[in-house]
Amino acid sequence: MPKIHPETKVLIIKRLKTRSTADVADTFNVSQRQVQRIKITFEDTGDVFDKPRSGRPRKTTAREDRLLARKSKASPFSTAAELHETWSPEVPVSTRTVCRILSRNGLHGRISAQKPALNKRQLKNRVAFAKAHSLLKGWTLEKWKKVDFSDESSVELHHSHRKYCRRPTGARMDPRFTQKTVKFGGGKIMVWGYIQYGGVREICRVEGNINKIPRNLSYLLYSQP
Repeated sequence: MPKIHPETKVLIIKRLKTRSTADVADTFNVSQRQVQRIKITFEDTGDVFDKPRSGRPRKTTAREDRLLARKSKASPFSTAAELHETWSPEVPVSTRTVCRILSRNGLHGRISAQKPALNKRQLKNRVAFAKAHSLLKGWTLEKWKKVDFSDESSVELHHSHRKYCRRPTGARMDPRFTQKTVKFGGGKIMVWGYIQYGGVREICRVEGNINKIPRNLSYLLYSQP
């Protein structure tokens, strides 16, 4: 049944003063039941506008919502269906309701970012390198222009799949919500190259293990057409 605009309701009330319910319904292309309902509302309230509604009552309490949010924060890679199984509200709810509650608490479903799986020693070395080569240590732009960065990469047969997680806004690179990846799984094609201040250089394909090729030889491989 289509909703009637308030201005149309006002016209219906005016027409009812001189015409029958059936005639008014035909004139405005609505049902007689709708006309009668508008008339009753006007007689009871003196207006044609609908009364404000409170909406559908919530099925869960604020305490249950907080419990669900804590479960999601403790296990950010759990799906809504998995959280639904471990969460026990007094009133049964759907998985979609679980998603809405989590979204209201700022926990939105996102594809997790991928970061290398580094151990404590590797993390410590990276921080030490960054501090030792900062502006405070005299590493100006002119010095960095003389530095080349080389690295290898591979096109892998078995790559890491995207993984879904729930995280707050602005926490994409937070370690709790990132997927740890390991290099070089399965069959692959290895390539090597480097970048300079002037831009990205060409790459060359490497046969065999990159660690067995001396760095000076790698540079010669790159220099060849």
